Amino acid sequence: MIVKSTIAELISQGEHQQQDFKMRIDSSKKIAKTLCAFANGIGGRILIGIKDNGNVFGIDVQEEAHMIEAAAEMYSKPIIEYNLIPHKIERKNVLEVWVPPSKKLPHSALDENNNWIAYIRQNDETLPAKGFILAVWQYANSTMPEYYTHTEKEKKIFELLENYPNSAINFIQKKIYANRTSLFKTLAKLIAWRIIKYEISNGQILVSLK
Repeated sequence: MIVKSTIAELISQGEHQQQDFKMRIDSSKKIAKTLCAFANGIGGRILIGIKDNGNVFGIDVQEEAHMIEAAAEMYSKPIIEYNLIPHKIERKNVLEVWVPPSKKLPHSALDENNNWIAYIRQNDETLPAKGFILAVWQYANSTMPEYYTHTEKEKKIFELLENYPNSAINFIQKKIYANRTSLFKTLAKLIAWRIIKYEISNGQILVSLK
């Protein structure tokens, strides 16, 4: 049985990989980055009406809902799916915006220069996606060959991950002496084949066998 957390319990968790606090939404364009980061990752929620320190500020639910709608539909591509859940705490209104992980990767948001940028979530920060993550998405959206055959380089990666599960990319590069760009492409291909998997932990990308 799944037990849903109360709004007070959610606030007590603070900001983390899957949770962000906003006192209110001042810009749909800016909050679109956070929506995209959650959709591009493992999902997450924004609690609107909560200050960074966890104190309840309270908001106009309808007004904030309109801001989120604009962020998801006008300033994100593809459009972000989300659920709105209103809460009442300390006689004040708080709006929970839940963004599930998306299958339409990557989602991008308009930056300050009107460029479309994909974002990811690392700990409690929303950051532009770079290098390895972009390679993973590229392979995920490409047509893969019907059969997989591995190279000697890939065999070395398998052997390394058997001995050192959850290895950081820097560690893999050091052990195999691979060119970084080439290593990104190789790991991204193996992820697309569902042979290995990755996670982001404490700002590091960790790779392990499936």
